[in-house]
Amino acid sequence: YGISTRLRSMHAHSSEAQIHRLVSQLGEGQSMALVSDGGMPLVSDPGYPLLNACLAEQIRVGVIPGASAVTAAVALSGLVPGGFHFMGFLPRRGTKRRKRLAQIVHNEEACVVFESPHRLSDTLQDLYDALGAEHPIAVCRELTKRFEEVFRGSLNEAINTFSHEVKGELTLVIGGGAPPPDSSQTSQERIKAWLQAQTSQELRTKELATQAAQELGLRRREVYGIITRLNEMESSSE
Repeated sequence: YGISTRLRSMHAHSSEAQIHRLVSQLGEGQSMALVSDGGMPLVSDPGYPLLNACLAEQIRVGVIPGASAVTAAVALSGLVPGGFHFMGFLPRRGTKRRKRLAQIVHNEEACVVFESPHRLSDTLQDLYDALGAEHPIAVCRELTKRFEEVFRGSLNEAINTFSHEVKGELTLVIGGGAPPPDSSQTSQERIKAWLQAQTSQELRTKELATQAAQELGLRRREVYGIITRLNEMESSSE
């Protein structure tokens, strides 16, 4: 791009000393620009420690909006008539990932997430398991670039289309899910199934309620009452 001034890298592992040096230079009257090699800087992109350090020192910060995969995907997906939720990258595994998937399931508005091409297949399968085969999704690849591609269809179709590993940067737009069920009987069935899937028997009712509420997207008080009731029913049947 013909940039002739000195360039410094800024990434997730940039040291505090490096950030302090940059802020000191800015405080002396120098000017700097934070740029990204793809997408919009600071949107799931390194740079927040530098930004927050500048704000703490009351250094003026301005923004020139550039290409944004989030808004581009929202515009092209055909799945966002109103508001949406941007969730960045999904956690790779474990409780945090299950909790985030539960949030997507119970969100009435569309959700936008970034994903690595190496994990696309696993993520589509997890969404399929959580939302069902016919749930709508848009898979947007290399937005605003030469090989831009937008897939629109069901999760079942997406799994078949992307059965092989793809290349490039990916943004997924997941159609809004159904609101959480209000029926206490439905909630009880979901919680019972969740309890049966647990391998650890060491947790107390309070701990189980907290974990189940997070993963199922239910209120903790409701979950605690249902688990207590299930325990009483099990004890009385013995």
